Amino acid sequence: MTGQDFKQLIKQYELDLTVVGEAFGKPTEIARQYAYSLYQRDSFRDFELDIIRKLIVQEKGESALTPQTFSLIQGSDIAELYTYEMPVLDEAMQPEYQAGSSLLVKQLQDAYIANGYAYVIATSEQVFIRKWYYNKDSATYTGYAVNNLTYMDGDLAGKPVFEPVVIPQALVLHIYAILEYRKPEQHQTISLIRKWLHKGRYSDNIQPAYLP
Repeated sequence: MTGQDFKQLIKQYELDLTVVGEAFGKPTEIARQYAYSLYQRDSFRDFELDIIRKLIVQEKGESALTPQTFSLIQGSDIAELYTYEMPVLDEAMQPEYQAGSSLLVKQLQDAYIANGYAYVIATSEQVFIRKWYYNKDSATYTGYAVNNLTYMDGDLAGKPVFEPVVIPQALVLHIYAILEYRKPEQHQTISLIRKWLHKGRYSDNIQPAYLP
């Protein structure tokens, strides 16, 4: 992350520069000036990225950390940030997330999301990778696939293969932010499925919605 990236984060999250400087351990009287000086940085060390991440969570909540923000501030400690590695087994999110790849995801501590971004949402019976929008009035999450594939013939001809998914907030078990996208070796797929289901405390009887 560069100083210009840092400046964009300050603007995006409307962070007070004095508070930022104090988070870096500077006295109040010079904290704002120090924060300004960070705009000139060519790079940030891992512990500094961690300070920025914690500050955003403290000021705006963990759900404010969008995938784009994660990509800037993850540093080299991504293994400590993510909760699970999970597989992508269908084509709903292609070309962004290819079937056969895997995602490093982090479980969020609250139920709020940044509308229009990709998250993983799990109920007690299904798991969906989609771009989600939260409707406060109806207290529902609506997820959209990236893949616009449609049926070619039959009664469903012209209709989308991956229709929008609507989940009432009351049925949401967990929400995961996507930190990183990876392409694992083909032979790892089954072990990744089992690792994620078991570590996430889902039984083998639950079939994620993206399974073929």
